[in-house]
Amino acid sequence: MKERLPYTLMLTGSAILIEYLLAIPMGLYAAVKKNSAVDKCLTVIMVILWSMPGFWLGVLFILFFAVKIECLPISGYSGFASLILPALTLALPSLAQTFRLTRSEVLDVMEERFVETAFAKGVPYRKVLLRHVLRNALIPVTVTFFLSLPWLIGGSVVVENVFAWPGMGQLLWKGISKQDFPIVQGIVFVITILTVVCNLVGDLVAGLLDPQIRLSQGGGL
Repeated sequence: MKERLPYTLMLTGSAILIEYLLAIPMGLYAAVKKNSAVDKCLTVIMVILWSMPGFWLGVLFILFFAVKIECLPISGYSGFASLILPALTLALPSLAQTFRLTRSEVLDVMEERFVETAFAKGVPYRKVLLRHVLRNALIPVTVTFFLSLPWLIGGSVVVENVFAWPGMGQLLWKGISKQDFPIVQGIVFVITILTVVCNLVGDLVAGLLDPQIRLSQGGGL
């Protein structure tokens, strides 16, 4: 587990980076262009990505990029190029969920009175979007980020086996196949600890970002 954990963290970290670097700008843009052709196109693409099983998407990537074009490695880890296909396979379905959440939150915040007040005062449109709208819309997105970490590690089992990635997911699958219960218990224990820690960190970050949900000195909300 000690040898394989860094590979799993490398894979999940890259997937999260891809997910949020793409989902947040696209979600903001789709919300600003609500009901436009771009918004509808992005929404359809995200629904398709959300519907795709991870193993099937991984096989498609292997057939296209590794077999037909022959520009990326098929499996294993031999450097940065080996990370691209597994990270994309793990990131794209989650990207769809983050996109939909960002778009929904941005649309809700844009209807708030403080946004209308900022526009009425003549604040530039881009400044309102970045400082007022996006800042408040990212609060639930940030909380979801911490809550998704354990699920990504647990969900990497299928992706790691498709690409023969030397991480904990592949080790877990081998442990289940060979009925190696200490390995299975150890990996499940690590995922459980990560779930508890990430839930705690997510609640703390939500309290720091949104003063309305902080606990008062008297113990009430």
